Amino acid sequence: MQSLCGHPGQSGAHTETTEVPWDRTATVYDRNGVQVTSFPVIHIINGAVGYRLDYNGRSVVFSGDTRPCRPLVAACDGADLLVHETFPSASVFARKAGVPLEFAERVVNDSHTSPTMAGSVFARAGARMSVMWHLAVGHETVGPAYAEMRARYDGPVTIAQDLTVFDIGADTVIARQTTVDPAAWPVVGPTKVTGPPLSAPPPPPAWWSEALITD
Repeated sequence: MQSLCGHPGQSGAHTETTEVPWDRTATVYDRNGVQVTSFPVIHIINGAVGYRLDYNGRSVVFSGDTRPCRPLVAACDGADLLVHETFPSASVFARKAGVPLEFAERVVNDSHTSPTMAGSVFARAGARMSVMWHLAVGHETVGPAYAEMRARYDGPVTIAQDLTVFDIGADTVIARQTTVDPAAWPVVGPTKVTGPPLSAPPPPPAWWSEALITD
């Protein structure tokens, strides 16, 4: 890190936070036609929340980590898109993670949502498109997740992973996967430099002058 001493971007970061109610449904953002509503969900300890985003006549509900719960279903009234956490079933999770089935059942059923129960939530919520999220996407997880979910729900469903994009139109909800540059250049934002743009480097050692190739 000594070689970066005084490098631009010394000012660090400033974070502005707003507390969100976790025990009731509440509007937490309402500006320029964008409204964000939080609602309580059930996950390990009291305090987890999900969010609903409304803009320009379209609505998206995001569960965050949660067990199946009624506040989320209520938040989906008229929703276009529901993104709901879905863990592999306990048997699949135990096999993939190499943990005892009893432990896997506790993780999946006491803290998260199984594919079967995700199907129950989708059927109750009635969103135009439902999405399973938080699922480790692989050959041994996707097939069983769909099969178990379909035991409870037969509407439009897909699985999301990093960089999944949804285009919500009046008549369709289209899912697609973004392709990005794997080696993109960094985007440098504004900064308030607290020192000189670049501090003077220490004097070079004597051996550099003979070892350096200059032609």
